[in-house]
Amino acid sequence: MVCMLRISRRADYAIRVMIAAAQTDAEEYLPAPRIGEQMLIPKPFLSKIIGDLKRGGLVTTAPGRRGGVSLARPPEAITLRHIIEAVEGPVILNDCLTEDGECIPGIFCPAHPVWRHIQGVLHEQMDTCRLDMLARQMEGPHAQLPADDTTHGQ
Repeated sequence: MVCMLRISRRADYAIRVMIAAAQTDAEEYLPAPRIGEQMLIPKPFLSKIIGDLKRGGLVTTAPGRRGGVSLARPPEAITLRHIIEAVEGPVILNDCLTEDGECIPGIFCPAHPVWRHIQGVLHEQMDTCRLDMLARQMEGPHAQLPADDTTHGQ
């Protein structure tokens, strides 16, 4: 059995939605069906993800023929961590790192400082990766979206 840390399909699709929105002019709304087609996101996921991103304050939506999805703030003000946490909740490696942690009081756990350090590094890296940077990586002659991989975690 292979066990690995991985982002969920939901988080992956959320990142794709945000990249598509970032590549659109600030005052324009990108139709959701076009996002789904461009970014290879199945319709059942798309509306749920857009709803999560809207509740997270990352996108705005407008109904109608000229409606769709638009960024709620500039892409340089949105980080990878913002996107993932909007659809998944806080990025926490182990329950012991939450405020109501699962650590047993009074017992020293040698793994706790390691988990705390790794989580801190992960948060730092996710906070330095901005949406404008991700969107730029999708531009240019070598940019292409990888084929949809059905082996991603749920």
